[in-house]
Amino acid sequence: MVTVMNDNGKKINTIPIKKILSKWKIEYSCLNDYTICEIGLNPRYIQKLHSSNIDLRTFISIDYSDFCARIKSKPHLIYTKISNAISKLRKNDENFLSRISPYCLYEFGISMTILEKVLDSNLTMDELLVMNVTKLQTNIGLGEKKSGELREALNQVFTSVYNEILEVADLIVSLLNKSQVTNKSDLLHKINKNEDMINDALCLLEISKKIRVSENKIDIYQLMLFDYINDIKVEKTRNIIKRRLNGETLEKIGSIYGITRERVRQIIYKKIQNMPPVFEDKYSSIFLEFNFSLNEFCEAFEETKTTYNYLKIKYKKGYTSPTLDDLVKMDYISPNYIKKLTKKNIIYLEGEKLKNNATTIVEYVAKNIMKEYFSMHDLKACLDMLQRNNPEIDSRIRLEETYLANNHHKFNIINAFQRGYKYYPVDKNLILELIDELEFTKYHDVIISTRKLFFENKDYLEEKNITDEYELHNVLKIGLHFKNFCPDIDVSFLRMPKIQFGNANEYELVKSCILAYSPVEADDFYDFMEMEYGYRKNSFISYFGTYFSEYLQNGMINVAAERPPESEYIELQTLLIEEFYFIEDFENILKEREFSLDWLAKNNIKYLGYTKFSTYMIKSIYPSAIDFFKSKLINKNNVFDSSKIDKRFKYLSSFTSYLYDLITNYDYLQIDKNMYINQNRIQEVLGMSKNDLIEYVESIEDMVGNEYFTIDNLISIYGFEDVFREYGLNDYIYTSLFRRNQKIKCLLFQNHWIFKKTEKRITQVSFIEEVVDISNEKNIYEIMDFIEDKYGLRCDLSDIKQLLKESSLYYNDDLEKVYLDYDQYLEEFR
Repeated sequence: MVTVMNDNGKKINTIPIKKILSKWKIEYSCLNDYTICEIGLNPRYIQKLHSSNIDLRTFISIDYSDFCARIKSKPHLIYTKISNAISKLRKNDENFLSRISPYCLYEFGISMTILEKVLDSNLTMDELLVMNVTKLQTNIGLGEKKSGELREALNQVFTSVYNEILEVADLIVSLLNKSQVTNKSDLLHKINKNEDMINDALCLLEISKKIRVSENKIDIYQLMLFDYINDIKVEKTRNIIKRRLNGETLEKIGSIYGITRERVRQIIYKKIQNMPPVFEDKYSSIFLEFNFSLNEFCEAFEETKTTYNYLKIKYKKGYTSPTLDDLVKMDYISPNYIKKLTKKNIIYLEGEKLKNNATTIVEYVAKNIMKEYFSMHDLKACLDMLQRNNPEIDSRIRLEETYLANNHHKFNIINAFQRGYKYYPVDKNLILELIDELEFTKYHDVIISTRKLFFENKDYLEEKNITDEYELHNVLKIGLHFKNFCPDIDVSFLRMPKIQFGNANEYELVKSCILAYSPVEADDFYDFMEMEYGYRKNSFISYFGTYFSEYLQNGMINVAAERPPESEYIELQTLLIEEFYFIEDFENILKEREFSLDWLAKNNIKYLGYTKFSTYMIKSIYPSAIDFFKSKLINKNNVFDSSKIDKRFKYLSSFTSYLYDLITNYDYLQIDKNMYINQNRIQEVLGMSKNDLIEYVESIEDMVGNEYFTIDNLISIYGFEDVFREYGLNDYIYTSLFRRNQKIKCLLFQNHWIFKKTEKRITQVSFIEEVVDISNEKNIYEIMDFIEDKYGLRCDLSDIKQLLKESSLYYNDDLEKVYLDYDQYLEEFR
């Protein structure tokens, strides 16, 4: 509550402070936070003003006759009272903080009588704050007691308000110096004070010329350009610089002052280069990096031509024209300019919103207008026609065929070899998936053809719309070479379709294979190189004939490998203590001891008591590699952890085939990425035989239709009983169970397993397409809710958007809606 007193200190009335404060605020700095009671108005007059909808803001601009018309009783008295109070407030506070005015003394118990004397003294608040009781008596004419009360109130003002504002001001300067804030919004987030307190601190700093405040920016105060120029004592020099900054030529200025053009330039250059930093230098880094025209700069930063001309004289302009992305990141840029450019840089083609630049438009044409396979000649012709029919399109799309061909990767276009070119978007997620699916980590210091990768993963790659080894080579090259998505992958791209992993030499690679397999029939060797390295047989025969024809006789490839020294044999008998070696490890042993590499020959390895295979050798006591795996790797424990064996085993086709057979026969079940459990242990703990497991899977097959499902989904809808969960086993075990007859396919989606009874391969894209179809939802958030409700899967928005873009569906980012195709989208607006 606020108690209003008359001049004799008598209580007049009590008014709720919230009511007063809500009605009596004004934007003028000298009147902020003052209430009607503080300027001594009678409460009856307050009610008159309230009922007439006149507040202090209205009063400042109201005409006197209008005021009298709206206030029926005693208008002159009210008008005069308010005018006098405002006049005193302005007089005392025009150069100081709004909240630190003499009127705030009222809040600390000073009567209106003393307050009137303080105002009549014409002393500002900063002068009052430093006066002792004696000086207050002398300057204001108060008695000792009243001066003591006033001094006490002033102390309270200083400690409770002014001191706190000073602390906030110091904090603001510190944050600005550290570049942690740039505007008022930043301050409100960084400083735990109310907005009024921050405004007062900004006001104090601005008055004391420590900061400069504009609409969108707060800066540490610096001298303005024209403040410095106006202080130049020599009038002629001052006027020459002003004329030049206003855009007059050196020649014109020289003719006015009767000096040469070069002399004018010297005067201006010397003065500007030797001047201290000014406020306008804040644009220096932007000006040095980018090339702005006068009009562009003035509009972009809402500056005058004098600022631009000053920067042009003092700094060398950059060469690069700023892109929209560059401009958005710049300090001091005008939001209105960005908004205008954004609108200018957007076009609509067949209803699709596109950035108006060459990259986006070329990609749009390749994706939506060209046939699946096209020539660069046809692409250029289409681009030229599109630009002619749509003048608003950026003219920079007029690119030469050679440029398009050499930079096709920039437009998500791949080289499909003899079939021409093809639109194919290559993103990081695709490349990471390919690296995983194609098992890049199993290749070390070798050169292979992508033909090997393609035929080993044909179904998967065709699902990805990669139709041969040339397309695969180009997709990988774009992702790993041009876009450098995975810098840690050591891969080089040779002439299509060959790629090199690590350090390798093709001649040495082929020679080591000849040495290892000699003697061997030529056709068998060619087949081996095609199977092991992907080399197309006809091409390899030509290559072999060029470099290794001396080893070919009567259809046989034969290299006479000499038996190495017996001393090496004796030492190797001691060194070779393992029953299994990868050939690369055996070769390293030979190199470390500088032994003959002839030991790598098949016959010499046999002499050492081992049987040689393509990439490994095992003790001759094992008839086959399977016998070794069975005896030494897998069947020793109830639980097999593949992460604890050499990871290269996972890349041996013989090993992976054997493990696959164990799983499909239910001898082992995979319970996690690297963990497998023996059927004997399943029988012991769960009491389930192989036949029980088969029946268990068949019951699931009978239960589900042809829709996607999760195990949680089965439990909630069908009351399915998951017998594995009470033993801590997760859904991974079902990937093993369903592998036996391949009727149910498995897919990892958002780190959860989903399944579907189908003969076809399932993908994340096919899952999203089916969800959209069966949910009858269009809004992307409702689709995500549907997935969570039906399948118990929480989705990442960006992942779902990406999958929609890869699908056959049409997704509109502005509407955040999904349509079966573009025609359905158009139908909504017809």
